[in-house]
Amino acid sequence: MGKLGPSRGDTGDFGYVDRDTGVFQVEGNIYSDMFAQYIPGVKMKDHPPVDAAIEEMRVITTSEVKQAGFNLSPEIGIEGIASGSIKGEWQFQNGKRGALLVMVKPRASVLPRDILLSTLWKIKELDGKELVTEITTCPAFALYLSDQNEDKISLSLEAKVPLAALAPGVTVGGSGGFNWSASKQSALHRRGSSSDGSYCYVPLFNLARKRSLIQRLFRDAPTEPEEAWMDAKQPWDILDEEGEEDPIEEEEEDDEE
Repeated sequence: MGKLGPSRGDTGDFGYVDRDTGVFQVEGNIYSDMFAQYIPGVKMKDHPPVDAAIEEMRVITTSEVKQAGFNLSPEIGIEGIASGSIKGEWQFQNGKRGALLVMVKPRASVLPRDILLSTLWKIKELDGKELVTEITTCPAFALYLSDQNEDKISLSLEAKVPLAALAPGVTVGGSGGFNWSASKQSALHRRGSSSDGSYCYVPLFNLARKRSLIQRLFRDAPTEPEEAWMDAKQPWDILDEEGEEDPIEEEEEDDEE
């Protein structure tokens, strides 16, 4: 699941996904002072999210999208300026909806394993809630959702950013920034870029929820996060090509039960 825009979400947020809008509604955060009452004796500030290494580029597509070409040409210029270009081309399958997400310099922030296992899985206040266990932030992204027509899109990004600004949490003034361009537009497309290279976009986050009590009763104390937590499921049924819940799929699932 993802959140796009300059207002970032946080690792440790918990809440639920609104069935009508598909938006994750935050009810609290495990690092907040209010949540501390549920975990006496545990200082969450001693267990901060773990930042992964910065990736150069990450491209995510649905199975209906095929990459036709890609070129990454970063260069280091004078006065500590990183400049370069990113160019890619993707083919969308006819009769199918497809999705393409491109993230520049993405970095993941993950909840530490010890907190997931030793503390959070025991907290009843998180029963039935979705927990943000990982977020991916970046200074520039492009999202493209196609209609059902066969289509080909070319995306390019010109970048000229002070090198220090490519580190998360660092803001550097002066000239620089990113500039996206695309060969085609769709009704559902979004692009964003930070003028100073700051990590202000959250294209992706991972939601997990505790396994049910029955599932946990048949298990010993978990030794792996996957034994106590599972990926959260979307609160709607399988969708058709128009984005509507498919009654045929629902009937088939009912018959199987």
